[in-house]
Amino acid sequence: MSNKVEEILLRLILWREVLYIPAYTLMYDYANKFFWIVVIIDRIINLAIIAKNIDIDELFDKLLTSYKDKKSESLTKLGIFTIITTPILYILTLINNQKLFFILIILEIADFIVIKILDDNFKIIKKNK
Repeated sequence: MSNKVEEILLRLILWREVLYIPAYTLMYDYANKFFWIVVIIDRIINLAIIAKNIDIDELFDKLLTSYKDKKSESLTKLGIFTIITTPILYILTLINNQKLFFILIILEIADFIVIKILDDNFKIIKKNK
């Protein structure tokens, strides 16, 4: 991927991390059926990212070291904003809507399990070669 495509992908992923909890909350509260459709689409997107073996941390490091200018500064600020905001949003969701919080945690655990299974399979395939 080119640097521009990687930068756009990273920005989308970071903004998604910040905005998906408020978006899920609104959909869960006001459009329950639409919420589940969006959850399924979001899981498919996550699986596509995992299947493409896109390492977000590696991508972030690569972009920050490739250019030392305002772009890397804004990406760093967005990354820090995401790191600070996401746990706060989870805590607020736990306080205000426990059922949605547990749904979000189950989705995160499912992502983690899929990543671990794929990672283990990748290691086994590499070892057999």
